[in-house]
Amino acid sequence: MLRKSSVIPPKSIIYRLFDFIEEGSTILEFQEKAYLIACKESSSFQNFSEDLEIKIKFNPVMQNDFPIVEVSIKFYKKNIYIDEISTLISISSNEEVHNLVRFFLDDWPSLLIFSKGEEEIKSFEFKNNFMEDLDLCLKNFEIDIKDIMK
Repeated sequence: MLRKSSVIPPKSIIYRLFDFIEEGSTILEFQEKAYLIACKESSSFQNFSEDLEIKIKFNPVMQNDFPIVEVSIKFYKKNIYIDEISTLISISSNEEVHNLVRFFLDDWPSLLIFSKGEEEIKSFEFKNNFMEDLDLCLKNFEIDIKDIMK
């Protein structure tokens, strides 16, 4: 379940990440902490609250000749689908893979929902029970989490 968090990197950094993007997501490492930041439209932004349950899936896929991990986070309220965040991580980018692993190594990863229209950021965290799933997914690409964090 999501719970509110007060930890937020400077808004200026978040705004710069989404200068030319209306909706999307990325993982940002800032001051030795990783954040999953999603930019959502105003109507979708209003759906996010601390009483939502989450389900996370890691999908190893090939996009043309490029290995990708799709991280799909679905949000539910009393088993009713509310919204979704999806982010693509390029396996060929060591920085992206490192940030993904760093994000999921945290016991309470930080999720930031950002709305350009509202000029507002909602900050949440959730109990991390997904490390084994990520490890299995990365093993499809012959990646060991222990090697990434050296």
